[in-house]
Formats: sequence, C-alpha cells, structure tokens
Amino acid sequence: LEAFRLSTNKTAMLAGGAITGLAVVGGLAIKEAFDLDQIQRDFATSTGLIGEDLDKAMDQVLDAAGRVPDSFEAVGEAAGNLQTSTGYLGDELEDLTVQFLDINRLGFGALNENQVGELINNWGLSAEEATDTFDMLAQVSQATGADIGMMADLVTSNGGAFRAMGLDVEESLALIGQWEKAGIDVNKAVRGLNSNLDMLQAQGAD
Repeated sequence: LEAFRLSTNKTAMLAGGAITGLAVVGGLAIKEAFDLDQIQRDFATSTGLIGEDLDKAMDQVLDAAGRVPDSFEAVGEAAGNLQTSTGYLGDELEDLTVQFLDINRLGFGALNENQVGELINNWGLSAEEATDTFDMLAQVSQATGADIGMMADLVTSNGGAFRAMGLDVEESLALIGQWEKAGIDVNKAVRGLNSNLDMLQAQGAD
C-alpha cells in the first residue's frame, strides 16, 4: 500500500500543474488535489535553490510525502524551512522532514523548523546525531509529558552550560525531562545551573 501510494503520488506530481493524485486506503479511493507548480515555487523561494539542485530537492519532497499522512503542501513547506535552517539536502533532508512531521503529530507541544536548525547548529550535530537527538526528544516528551518545543529551546539556549557539566545533548534532554516529571520548575532549574556555572568560572579566574 505504501509503495502504491508513493508511486501514484509521484506519477501525478511529475505531470505538473494543478493535479489530482489518487491513493487507495482501506479499499476507498481518496483524491488529493495539489498544485505542484505552487509547491515548487514556494520551496524555491524558501531555499533559494534553482535548476538541478531544486529538481533533486523536489524529488526528496515527493519521497517524504509518500512516507507521512501530511498534505503535500505541508511536506513541501516543512522541507523548505528545514533546508533553510539546516542546509540539508538529499536523503538527510528527506529523513529530517519525515521525522519533524512525525514528532509534531505526537501532541506534546509543537516544534518549529527554526528550533530544529538552532539545536543542530548549537550542538554541532551530524545528520546521524540529529536523528538520534530528535528520537530522544520524542521519547522524553512521551515519557514525561514535557513540551517538545520547550525542551528544544532549553537544550539549545543552555547548551554551553550542559556541555560544561560534561553532558551531551541526549543526556541534557533526559535531565530536562526528569525535572519536568518531578514537578521541578525547569526554567528555574536551568537558571540555577547557569548561576552555579558562572560562580565556578569566577572562582577559577581568581
């Protein structure tokens, strides 16, 4: 079924213009109307890609669309914004787009594309490390009920403090989740962490 949906969608989209793709789900035929030209224009505007680079990136968007239940427009928008915030292309962009959309369906807050890029850049993550990190983010959120966007912001804005403690990004997310589950004010705990770090650095300078 997945292969059929992907094949049907890609065939329809490659025809160009305003198109209706036909997918079969549970024996029911469902029409999905979408405008490939508009999706590609929006993607090009967001990323600045042109020519062959744009064509290759759009192929990844189509492949990503076959892996998630989200609309083609939503996939194209997410992929464009993620490409801008991370610089990813190819399989890395496709996989991150799918993971990003999957995480945002969990229902534990919202993660935006800028937060994704900022977290990756702050921690200097490779594409493989980023995949593991966002898997961890989803797991901690599900286990503790912690807001996904809040955790992403905290682990990014306080990355230096966590690293000074010898924690990697996944350990830092786990700590934030534990604070949340224990009912500890996470923002206050992080402020205390930064304050203690500043005190230690001041003592070291004396």
